Amino acid sequence: MLRKFVAADPVARRIVRLTGSDAGANHTMEEAGTMTSSRPRAQDAPPTSRAGFSMVEVVVSLVLLTVGVLGLGGTTAHVVRQITLSDLMTERSAAFQTTIDRLQSLPYDSVDSGADSVGIFDIVWTSVPDGPQNKIVTIVTTGPGLGGPGFPTNDPAAVDTFQFRILRR
Repeated sequence: MLRKFVAADPVARRIVRLTGSDAGANHTMEEAGTMTSSRPRAQDAPPTSRAGFSMVEVVVSLVLLTVGVLGLGGTTAHVVRQITLSDLMTERSAAFQTTIDRLQSLPYDSVDSGADSVGIFDIVWTSVPDGPQNKIVTIVTTGPGLGGPGFPTNDPAAVDTFQFRILRR
């Protein structure tokens, strides 16, 4: 009987086509001869009150994004400064090592006070006897590097000192 009703009524045929069932599991036959569903139809659903983002949500998300981007910018500047300072410290260490190698290659009696320039650094050394068999050599470099009492800065005239001992052979 349900199949005959569905075949005759175009609205019922549409409901059966949408639900994929003509067995009437969720359909009941009423006395007036119409078919109703226990499930609510799409057009019967109440309209939703929210369709998108509110202005408050957009402003909060933009504030959070701005804070994050500014934090990344500050971190990037700090990382670049630290890399530059580490490059200068590496160059300064190479200048120290070059000067020490030169002084150690000289005969013991030829090691005296002097000055030189290695790369971007000015180097001055002094040699002081510390007994009959050794000398203390103090090397002072002047050039760009780590300066400032608190926060590390790029000082164009940073001074660094290193001492080592030369033994008579």
